[in-house]
Amino acid sequence: MVTYTILLSALAATAFAAERLGGIDINSACRAQYGNGYYSLQRGNGCSDWRCVGPTGVFFSVDTPAACGRQYGGNTYAYCTTGAYDWACFRN
Repeated sequence: MVTYTILLSALAATAFAAERLGGIDINSACRAQYGNGYYSLQRGNGCSDWRCVGPTGVFFSVDTPAACGRQYGGNTYAYCTTGAYDWACFRN
């Protein structure tokens, strides 16, 4: 538990020291990952509660780091603080 807490604190400090570029377009991320027939669906209020869903109705995860790279270029990363709408992209 202590190691986990220290790791989370280090990640939070890194995110806040970095340049915040903006939010993530989750719908665009789904289309880029799986195709034009896919869209985002929120299945809860947590950071990891976004899913991509398409014509078959099967749910897939959203690759938020890749979405940041597509939206803002290289050397970016995704970070979410507390809830589904807190996803943002950062650059060190």
